[in-house]
Order: sequence, then structure tokens, then C-alpha cells
Amino acid sequence: MATSLTAEQRRALAMLTSAGSNGAAQTSLMAHGFCVSMIAGLVKRGLATLTREKVPVGSRLLDVGKVRITGAGRDALAAESWRSMLRGWPPHVPEQDLHA
Repeated sequence: MATSLTAEQRRALAMLTSAGSNGAAQTSLMAHGFCVSMIAGLVKRGLATLTREKVPVGSRLLDVGKVRITGAGRDALAAESWRSMLRGWPPHVPEQDLHA
């Protein structure tokens, strides 16, 4: 069984999902508070990919690290959503509501 994701990893994967097929610049993820080692951990586990791309900025080409979620990353995020839903199941019904 795969290890569960931390809240930070879930937040990063959700952000990558929102970024779509273009992915997110590594610097943008870092600006949102994600450290390089956490991003590298997602890549190492196969939950994200990191590629270097040349991006036009004005009249220059800038080398940018692009991070994209993988299918395994989407699956892990979906599994975490199910786990969090199941943690609250069955819903707690106060005793007085059972006798109403």
C-alpha cells in the first residue's frame, strides 16, 4: 500500500491539477511555500514530473523548471480524498437525535 500524502503534498498536487497540462513553474510553487525537497519527493515517488523548458520572456529565452502532475499523482490525490471521507464515516449521531 502506498504511503499517505502530507497536507502539503496534497496541496501541491491539487495546485498542479489546477495548472492543467501546462504545469506550474517550480519557482511559482516555491513562491507558494513549497520547498524544493518536497517537490523532489513528489517527482521521486512518480506523482509529478519536472522538466526544463525554454520560455520566451521579452526578447530572451529563460530556462524554467516545469512541474506537472502524473496519472499516479491524480490517483494518489483521489485516494486521499476517499480516505478523508471515510475517516468521518459513519457520521456521529448524538444520542438524543436517535430518540427523536
